[in-house]
Amino acid sequence: MNIRLPYREIRRLISTRASALIVTRELKPEIYALEDCKHGDEIACVRVCGVRRIALGEVDYPTVRSNGYKTQRDFYDAWYQRHDIIRPRRPVTVAVFVLVEDARWLHKRVHRGYTRNPALATSDHAQALDEADLERYANDAALRRERERREELRRARARSLGIRIKQALLAADHAEVDRLIAEIAHHNRLAV
Repeated sequence: MNIRLPYREIRRLISTRASALIVTRELKPEIYALEDCKHGDEIACVRVCGVRRIALGEVDYPTVRSNGYKTQRDFYDAWYQRHDIIRPRRPVTVAVFVLVEDARWLHKRVHRGYTRNPALATSDHAQALDEADLERYANDAALRRERERREELRRARARSLGIRIKQALLAADHAEVDRLIAEIAHHNRLAV
């Protein structure tokens, strides 16, 4: 999905580190591309975290500040410049968002690889991972495999010792049983 805004507006949102966006259309909590309305270029991606519908005349100072404007007058001036009219009862969406850095998705046409525009992405594909996340997951998987390998070796050793103790008990070899019990105690201390 795309949100089309003037380039200056998008740059203002990014540079002022705004956390809210006021638009006329309804939005859902998902990822949107901020697109230049003149040229159609994607400038940034935002993840909308929460939305509320209010009348344009009910936009208060804290909402205007979170939208990156210094005063309500600045906001209404920019609104008038963009829409040519201010209707106080017009419903608007106040969307709380966070910027998504370097988001990538699999393109609808797979031969094109990845895209930074969520509107061009396949609908059922999750966001692609960056290099740092891939490396972290690979390291976690390697550690998990090593833990599982050690656990499997410990279980195999315990099975082997259990069989050897049974055989020693059946043979009434008390010295061998004592030696195996000491070996089990030693391995249990190493495992902890």
